Amino acid sequence: AETILERNGNAADAAIAAVLVLGVVEPYNAGLGADMYGLISEPGLEYSQAPKNKVSVLNGAGRVPKNAPTLEEVKKLISTDSPPHRGAQGILTIPAATSALCSLHTRFGNLPWPLLVAPAVRLASDGFTMTQRSSDAWAQFVREVLRDANL
Repeated sequence: AETILERNGNAADAAIAAVLVLGVVEPYNAGLGADMYGLISEPGLEYSQAPKNKVSVLNGAGRVPKNAPTLEEVKKLISTDSPPHRGAQGILTIPAATSALCSLHTRFGNLPWPLLVAPAVRLASDGFTMTQRSSDAWAQFVREVLRDANL
């Protein structure tokens, strides 16, 4: 985010860059294949002034396809009462984060997309130091994928 702000980006630009970086370093927590939401006060307002002025809502909730199965139908397909978090059966909505990021950029962003994606591309290309928490999460995910015959 600092690099973005140093290049005269604003909070929206920094948020977009941060989401893209998280998609690289912690894809299990954030990424383009997810949903996202935000509250944005008009540019230039102090936080204490925001409630008195316009606050925009960014709704990046995924939509459910018209012919999607009902929750009851999904439960019949799986062996648990709650939908799975991974795999094809875990996809219940169409991811909307990418559309929400584009909307955020169109409405509030200052910098061009190549500058916003550059930090994520650099980390993906050059690598990064992984935290123990991330390492544990990746190891768990690998074990789950290896056990899942449907993947």
